[in-house]
Amino acid sequence: MSMIQDIRVVVGIDLGVKYSAFAFAHKSNPNDIIVHDHRSGWLDFKIPTALKYDESFNLISWGYSALSQKPNRKKKSFETKPVENFLLYLSQTNYEPYLPEGLHYKKAITDYLKEMGNFIKETLMSYWPYHNFFENVLIIMPIPAEYNDKAIAIMRECAYNACLINEKGSLRLQFITKHEAASVHCINVLREYNISDGSTFIMIVDCGSGTVELTTQKLLENHKLGEITERSGDYCGGYFVDDEFINFLGRKVGSSAIDHVRNNHYGQLQYMIQEFCGHVKFPFTGQQEDFIPFDLDLELLCPAIKQYIKGSELDEMENMEWIIDLNFDDVKAMFDPVIERILQLIRTQLNAIRSCEAMILVGGFSQSKYLQRRIKQEFNQRNINIIIPAIPSITIVKGAVQYGLIDRLLDKIKIVSPRVFEKTYGVKLNEGMKFLPILESQ
Repeated sequence: MSMIQDIRVVVGIDLGVKYSAFAFAHKSNPNDIIVHDHRSGWLDFKIPTALKYDESFNLISWGYSALSQKPNRKKKSFETKPVENFLLYLSQTNYEPYLPEGLHYKKAITDYLKEMGNFIKETLMSYWPYHNFFENVLIIMPIPAEYNDKAIAIMRECAYNACLINEKGSLRLQFITKHEAASVHCINVLREYNISDGSTFIMIVDCGSGTVELTTQKLLENHKLGEITERSGDYCGGYFVDDEFINFLGRKVGSSAIDHVRNNHYGQLQYMIQEFCGHVKFPFTGQQEDFIPFDLDLELLCPAIKQYIKGSELDEMENMEWIIDLNFDDVKAMFDPVIERILQLIRTQLNAIRSCEAMILVGGFSQSKYLQRRIKQEFNQRNINIIIPAIPSITIVKGAVQYGLIDRLLDKIKIVSPRVFEKTYGVKLNEGMKFLPILESQ
């Protein structure tokens, strides 16, 4: 039996610098793509890309449990700071994020993949108890376009050490770019709209937690996406609204107090940020009538900060009984500088092309109602169709699964012309092995 016939389930794993996600589908029902929602009661499909170790670098926790910590009355003599941003070591930048001395970034990547892999295996087993993970599962992992061959080889090595594959050169792990994954999903979204093909330009605006990336492509005949004509990006994703929130707090309690909490009680700081996101950032629409004022109770959310507030800030906080009021103008001021940078990116790219019929918003920050409204306000007047998928944050991970299923759907879906992408990724084949076909000419 060939490898293609062995495959029963396709899993997409979208590793992000700040957040990650996974999705899966059985080949017998390719339209039923399940994106795992790990937080019951929350419309949240993302898991923080974070780890927490003890002093001997034994893994304590991962994901949300590693990142945020609800305050309690017991004082801890040792509070470890979570390890984050380790995927940036694979990027072609000079920035190397902080890692504790003695911890290598490859170990962090491997440990995270192992925890996520165990989670995936348990989830798949609950759906299909009799499948063999190493024989019946194809893993598609979208990666940034900037990754070079060395970075891809390291990711494969980490996946092997994390027991996602049982052979380092296994064909059951394949890499595509995040843009490829987004394009596969977006072409299905475009089919739902009356967008004319031919030489039309389509812009994909990927607003993530850290970066915003814009790509413009031609929509060719038969709804295929053609060559990338323009690409640009900047660090102005949703995470920078969180930064503006912290800056706002610093003006209330003093920047020194924020620095002390960040260095010594990082879990409490992240817990407060998560509360801000859940109650304020995510629901914010930019409309005064929709806004519900929020009281930030420092004694409940971040009690450790009290010991670091001095001088006039201390007097003010005591007078306010340690409660900071967040009003509409405060929150709008946190969003506006970030959104303005995104709008300027779009303006610049639109000026570089002669026309654009549709703009597709993807990525987690694209779920912001305020960002959606600002984009529509400015660019609808240019007769551009603003298309927002049902859940923009899962575009890439769903596209990864759809990509892995393409060989079974080619008769129904015409996705991409073979000359589209600047680089394709595969592995060296042993004698007698055949490569899983991904794209074919129609």
